[in-house]
Amino acid sequence: AEYMGAVNGSADTQAMTTTMFLVAGSLASVLFWRQHAGVRAFLFLITALGVGVVFSVVFFWYLLAWPLVKFFDPTLASYHSLGIRWANIVNSLFYKTEVVGREKLPAGAAVYVANHQSWLDIVSLYQLRAQFKFVSKQSMFFFPLVGFPWMYIQGHIALKRGDSASGKACMSQCAWYLKRGMSVFIFPEGTRRKKLNGELGEFKNGAFKLAVDLGVPVVPVTIFGTAQMGLGPASPAKGVLPGAVKLIVHEPISSKDKTVEALSDEVRKVIAGPLSSTD
Repeated sequence: AEYMGAVNGSADTQAMTTTMFLVAGSLASVLFWRQHAGVRAFLFLITALGVGVVFSVVFFWYLLAWPLVKFFDPTLASYHSLGIRWANIVNSLFYKTEVVGREKLPAGAAVYVANHQSWLDIVSLYQLRAQFKFVSKQSMFFFPLVGFPWMYIQGHIALKRGDSASGKACMSQCAWYLKRGMSVFIFPEGTRRKKLNGELGEFKNGAFKLAVDLGVPVVPVTIFGTAQMGLGPASPAKGVLPGAVKLIVHEPISSKDKTVEALSDEVRKVIAGPLSSTD
């Protein structure tokens, strides 16, 4: 009996040791593969979708209440917190975002503009925690559990590239929001930049025409780090690398008594300043 007890005890110890090694090995594997850009990109996508699934369940009443909320809150300002919560979770698991100059964010409606480097820009810019509606390419609204239903019910603005009718509708919707005190966020380059040298692409006039026509300020934001981490045309790795993002909020620029071209040039210089200093 004593012999059998010793054998059983030894077997239990071996089983426990084996389990500990398996757990330690699994954790080590996860930590190792999290450094692999391709695997991190896959995990990033799964996390973004997974949080979308959880939100669809936990916040299902947001979906049910949307028509009523839209009636009493036409700009859907109360739904913006959903995007911030989603971005906070996804952001915190993969990289850190530092915001410099958040105190410069205006209280009223404005046109926010930034350089565009990566799909990570959208997740990162939610860390500004300001109320605004993104102008995003139409295909993003069909991305399951992220674009649809969440971008749609938050009231973000779809734009079909190369479609003049869609462009006019987009600008009209932006103006509608601005007149009601809701800011809009536009990437004036129109697409993600294909170079890592800090050089900005050509700015389109839409954002600045809105600001001039409606007399609202423009808030320039410079984004650092997203292209280097991944999910951009110029990214060094086909995936998501470890890293950090820095957002610099500049002083709002008045649009009063300025031409569209002059305002565009001024904002471009402000955004480009910190980028050129890193060359």
